[in-house]
Amino acid sequence: MKGLRYRDIAPRLKVSEATVKRYFNGRGIDLAVLQKLAEIVDHDLLSLVVSAHQKGETARELSEVQRSALKRSRILRSVLFSLVAAMTPAQIIDEFDVSK
Repeated sequence: MKGLRYRDIAPRLKVSEATVKRYFNGRGIDLAVLQKLAEIVDHDLLSLVVSAHQKGETARELSEVQRSALKRSRILRSVLFSLVAAMTPAQIIDEFDVSK
């Protein structure tokens, strides 16, 4: 999100700047927030994943918080697996019958 500052993003997400900083440090972020961030920069979620991967910014391992969330949520595990399998967000929405 080159050129955008925390203070530019916070009102669009309806959160504080501190919350945006936490998101960008990988804490407290979920799929819905990632989707909103993608929309802010006129991308879809898959484009952000591909872009991060190309820049080598993807984490090699899940954090403990991420592992815990995956253990608790079958749907989250399924969505993650679908993204890893290169399904587009539109395909995932159709597959899981999720309204936008």
